[in-house]
Amino acid sequence: SAFHSISANALLLLDDIDICISNRDDKDKLGVKLNTLLSCLDGTDSRSDLIVVMTTNRIAALDEALIRKGRVDLTKEVSYPDRWSIKQYVSNFYNTEKVPAITLRSFNFSMAEIQDISLRTTSVEEAVEAINALKKEKRLKERKRKLLEAVV
Repeated sequence: SAFHSISANALLLLDDIDICISNRDDKDKLGVKLNTLLSCLDGTDSRSDLIVVMTTNRIAALDEALIRKGRVDLTKEVSYPDRWSIKQYVSNFYNTEKVPAITLRSFNFSMAEIQDISLRTTSVEEAVEAINALKKEKRLKERKRKLLEAVV
């Protein structure tokens, strides 16, 4: 199997694990069967020479058997980035210490969105302007959503 072909002392990243595995009740979902994954993690097929890292944006969607104590040694939530983290990322991306002010107090978007903005823009100034605009856009969408909820 592919699991056994991984080199010794390796790190295996299972990104977006909630998308990759089938829950017990999902008969039609493509991907790895839950019992197969559990067996690879700590069952008859397990390997002690492998570090497994799983990521998800929806931990509640995961089967409890997959994330129970003893099977998962550490759970770490990575929250939204703060202003300093975003500024450091943009500074490193554009290789400059001169980053315009990021004017927002709070952020509710991921580093993936910051990366996307950085890849689509051509200067640090344009990137910061797009970051500030994204926050305003999300704030407006949230206000509209709350207004619609209040009306209904």
